[in-house]
Amino acid sequence: MNSTTRFNPWPYAIIGTFIVFISGTVSLVVFSTRQKLDLVSADYYEQEIGYQKQMERVARTQAMPSQVQMNFDRVGQTIRIALPVDHASQHPTGWVHLYRPSSAHSDQDVALSLNAQGVHQLQAGTLAPGFWKVRVQWQVGEIEYFAEQGVVVGPAGT
Repeated sequence: MNSTTRFNPWPYAIIGTFIVFISGTVSLVVFSTRQKLDLVSADYYEQEIGYQKQMERVARTQAMPSQVQMNFDRVGQTIRIALPVDHASQHPTGWVHLYRPSSAHSDQDVALSLNAQGVHQLQAGTLAPGFWKVRVQWQVGEIEYFAEQGVVVGPAGT
């Protein structure tokens, strides 16, 4: 009797599949345990105090009887920021931050400089056309205020 045994690849394929699965799982566990995942920053307390101060600035600004006005003048290519008149007469100090959501390297900070009517005008001719967030923070005496508004800068025209 001639007995020929044929090679059956199924046991090897099953063992190989288990080896690949187990080594993949072990690799994933090792990779995930080596990742640094800090959910809380080292200075979270200072950040929380800063956030609380920001919320207080916004609340004070919203409680004012007259609001900050920000708009873009297409003809003059300027962004006009008007603070309440009672603040303008007290010579506030502060800054204007131009934030471009689509391009972080385009952001700009400018010192707040008001005229007698409480208006600050920024030349926008060099700004890229599109959406900008204008953030204004100012201080009158010891009290700080903050306002933010979106402005669309466009090309010169009528």
